[in-house]
Amino acid sequence: MDAIAVTADQTPLPPKQSIIKKAIIYGAVFDVAASFAYGFLISFIYALVGGRGTTLIFTDFNAQYLTHSLMGIIGTIFGTMISVMAGYVTARGAKHRPYAHALWAAGIVFAINFLPLFSTFMTYLHGTAEFTVRQFFLIAFTPFVFPTYLLGAWVYQFIESQHEATA
Repeated sequence: MDAIAVTADQTPLPPKQSIIKKAIIYGAVFDVAASFAYGFLISFIYALVGGRGTTLIFTDFNAQYLTHSLMGIIGTIFGTMISVMAGYVTARGAKHRPYAHALWAAGIVFAINFLPLFSTFMTYLHGTAEFTVRQFFLIAFTPFVFPTYLLGAWVYQFIESQHEATA
């Protein structure tokens, strides 16, 4: 366990700002990198198992809908787990005010995900681009990154309280 600086009356001092900034950046980078790696791995496995790469062409709408729904559910589950882990990484790195720092990292990831989708949506409103159901789904569920990061910070707090109780 890392040593935490304390004052003369054993009150913990907050970590240095550079450590907190690094923790926020590490959490956000972890989320983006792990999500990218997961997407690449799933696409690769799907292509090996018999899919036609990542773009599916079906004549039967039901088969297309079921396939995309299953992949969407799996992707959502793993994406949520990755974001929870990123919240944990942020909270563990910051150690001080883990919920606040997890929210900062979530805000960075939210901006990375939301801004390109929002610009596509705006071009759709002006009639210069198409807007798919998948893109709408991504815009609607992008804000859920905040509670997942908070859950990761809560997991960190819970684990730390268990360690303190046994010490």
